Amino acid sequence: MTEQYKNGKEKSRIHVKYRVSIINENTFEEVRRVRLSVFNTLMFVLVSLLMASAIVVTIVFFTPIREYVPGYPDSETSAVMVKNAVMVDSLLEKVRQQELYLNGIKQILEGDVPVEMISDSSAMSNKEAIMERARMEASENELEFRSQVEDEEQYNLGLLDKVGEKKKERIVLYSPVKGMVSAHFDLEKNHYGVDLVTAPREHILAVAAGTVISTDFTITTGNTIAIQHSNNVISIYRHASSIMKRRGDKVKAGEVIGVVGNTGSLSTGTHLHLEIWKDGEPMDPETLIVF
Repeated sequence: MTEQYKNGKEKSRIHVKYRVSIINENTFEEVRRVRLSVFNTLMFVLVSLLMASAIVVTIVFFTPIREYVPGYPDSETSAVMVKNAVMVDSLLEKVRQQELYLNGIKQILEGDVPVEMISDSSAMSNKEAIMERARMEASENELEFRSQVEDEEQYNLGLLDKVGEKKKERIVLYSPVKGMVSAHFDLEKNHYGVDLVTAPREHILAVAAGTVISTDFTITTGNTIAIQHSNNVISIYRHASSIMKRRGDKVKAGEVIGVVGNTGSLSTGTHLHLEIWKDGEPMDPETLIVF
């Protein structure tokens, strides 16, 4: 009982009011009187400290004074840091591109041409899978339009004839893409083919059945694939974004062999450069194919 009384008495001491008087020393007149308790005094001190801390933090972090805080960068230093970060990111991207280019050159010099040069990892490796994906992504109106175009393409054929002593052989050439000619065949300007402007990611089709004799990448023409056909005819497709065949593959007429792109320094936009060679001589594709 005595212990409980003492504890209660000690707890109540912080709430005991004390009178603080300010007295004039000469006249002994009471100038001011303040009633305080230990609890009120502690709360006043705590609130004052919190308010002072908040004011200091606000001044330091939201005014130019923060630049004088040790370890805090000033505005010029922050701008330089941002600029350096952007430059480093650009340099890293340049280094990555240079490494890819050098690896491609190394593989070409060693004769180890990559099986596939596909920039988009989601690209399919066979015609059926690609066409199925295209059908899934297309709307009903697009599918109807494609069906109409395919019906028209059945008659969009070119004939390349080779006259023999006793018989006449011919090769049916398909249009490799659905597009329009932006640059024509011109021997005087060393332009040995035609440029076909088409939609991005358009599939490149083989103009005729044959064998892939080269899949290559050069700094000027980008991703390039060449196909040997019968009658000593070779078709070459340049500036592709990806190649889906390897050297030695057999392809059918109209089979997907790559995707239209904008690779190579000579390319100024998404298009396909098509060349047709016969007996070592370039031929104007527009005389053989109706684009």
